[in-house]
Amino acid sequence: MKIVLLGRLHEGKIDFGPQKVAQQLYKNLLINNMNVEFVEYFFKIYNNSTCFKRFLGYEKSPDNIKRLGIIRLFIYLLRTQPDIIHIITLERFILSIFLYKFLLKGKFVVTFHSVLKYELPRRKIKTSNFGRFKDYLMEYLAIKFSDSLIFLSNPHLSLAGEFYKFSEKKANIIPNGIETQRDRSTKKFNFSRGINVVFYYGGGEKDRGFGQLLFALKNIKVPVALYVLGEVEFCNFGSDFVKINNLKLMPHDELYEFLTEIHIIVKSNVVDEFSLFVGECMTMGLIPIISDKVGISEYLVNGVNGFVYNNENIEDVKTILENIYNGQYDIQTISQNAQSIVDELNWNKVAQKYLEVYKLVIECKIK
Repeated sequence: MKIVLLGRLHEGKIDFGPQKVAQQLYKNLLINNMNVEFVEYFFKIYNNSTCFKRFLGYEKSPDNIKRLGIIRLFIYLLRTQPDIIHIITLERFILSIFLYKFLLKGKFVVTFHSVLKYELPRRKIKTSNFGRFKDYLMEYLAIKFSDSLIFLSNPHLSLAGEFYKFSEKKANIIPNGIETQRDRSTKKFNFSRGINVVFYYGGGEKDRGFGQLLFALKNIKVPVALYVLGEVEFCNFGSDFVKINNLKLMPHDELYEFLTEIHIIVKSNVVDEFSLFVGECMTMGLIPIISDKVGISEYLVNGVNGFVYNNENIEDVKTILENIYNGQYDIQTISQNAQSIVDELNWNKVAQKYLEVYKLVIECKIK
């Protein structure tokens, strides 16, 4: 079985979810001795990207990752004729492939990390009308002409079904894999200075419900240090119990060290298809408090390995934090149970799920 992964790998010190997923899947397919290659594009943000390279460029890295222009990608796919063409991150350069899909014998598999028809109108940073048109067209073609559609959770699949019609037979749910952290030692909890809570805000490109979370915490009666990761602007909060600390996004090693001092990872009540960040925090023993709109909530049991609140009742976050601070839960046991999520969502198991889909698609058992 010849597999080609198409997408984008992360470049630089800051890790982002879909790119991390792409890199880990590639790594684990190699570990499983699969005949796999990763192909990406000369994206404009890359230092060496030129107009010529975006059409005819070719580079090969020491770890066998290819970077191709649009025309070179066409030639490469026609010449190699892979059995599986897996679009692991949906990027605009992939649009052209659907124009010559009929020339390729391979099956198309697409992993969706969002639903653009839902997300783009809600983004704070707006793209041009032409840019949105290309994104919508790309998502439509990927859903219509792919042989297998991979969604990250049941909420993610349900959201996609609100905007597109597709056969349930070709839809599969495969969660993001979670890396095992270097140290899975038991986390210690000391609330003498309050509860340390982290909230991931990101680059500010979309609304993550931070304002709603602040509203929910306004009347909390226990000390909370809220650490917000990302560039966020907010008005004076006006709470004697909540201290807000705004931090820039960090490289992985710095983030790891920072999270060792954090007790709780909290998510607001907006849609999140999976949340790799929550999973990674759990492997370090952080207690998740998330809404049922977050895909990874399917792996949580209330009061056992975390807390899931109804998305219409975000004020429950305040109650849960107060109860944790007041000792109403065995927080040490919940933390240890949270760490065990990696036993179910480790990358070896996730890669095996992808291999099962590849096999079924080739055998034409997914239509």
